Amino acid sequence: MSKKALAGPKYVINVRFNQPGYKKYTDDNAHPNAELFHVKPHEVLVRAKKPHRSNRERMTGVQSWCPSEDGAFDTEYTFAGVAETGQDASHRHSMQQGLAMCVSGMVKAFNESGGMVAVGDYLTYGPNNRRTCQDGVPKNKLRATFIKYDSNNPVHVARGIVARAETAARNLESFDAHVFANGQFNVGMKPSLAHLLILSEPGIFVGGPGNPLIAVRNAVIACTDATAANVQAARGVLNGWFPNIFGGAVAARNAYLKRVKAVHGTDGVERAKRIFAW
Repeated sequence: MSKKALAGPKYVINVRFNQPGYKKYTDDNAHPNAELFHVKPHEVLVRAKKPHRSNRERMTGVQSWCPSEDGAFDTEYTFAGVAETGQDASHRHSMQQGLAMCVSGMVKAFNESGGMVAVGDYLTYGPNNRRTCQDGVPKNKLRATFIKYDSNNPVHVARGIVARAETAARNLESFDAHVFANGQFNVGMKPSLAHLLILSEPGIFVGGPGNPLIAVRNAVIACTDATAANVQAARGVLNGWFPNIFGGAVAARNAYLKRVKAVHGTDGVERAKRIFAW
């Protein structure tokens, strides 16, 4: 359990509360409980994949609560960040109340995943078990939480890695996490073959337990406009590192292809084999 928050740089932006989503809830329920929809500091936030209103200056459609319908969470929402400030739920637009969210850097969070989070664990996100441990939050609130990433779970692969645990925590304890900036890339889209390679499970690489592709993450993610020069540069980076990473480790190669198949199917596996001349 984290007794003292770790200090570290972070990048914070202004965001807009999902007012249309909350209004729909209040319209559909005769006795709505607004406390279930308030945003509190340190809550994991998700955003609508298709926000009702676009805004070039801030991210819109942000919330901490999760839908109760089966399958609606992954269909409608994606990871956004971690709340820095709070905001009361309201379907009225207000310019006086600002909601700030951390999209990269060190944050405090709460483990409501139902399992242990260890130091160094990669984290994805998902609904909790309707049990919260944060002061000021209803104990039965269904909200987003960090979850230990499992590379063999197709749901986790589709959601992607969004953070790393910097301190350990049992279930219903607080901990410190480092939110990755690349959690903001490919919003609402499937991770590419390069992203799946970067997000491979640590410990399967030749030469140590760490993931050496962390060193080239920025070079690959920077190639987002898919110009010929950028594509060639990214391919050169990956091809240069690939033999040193996997070497003769067949298990590592098969684990990567398994993740590709879970997201992109058989066609994705064939593309990966052509790229790396397997």
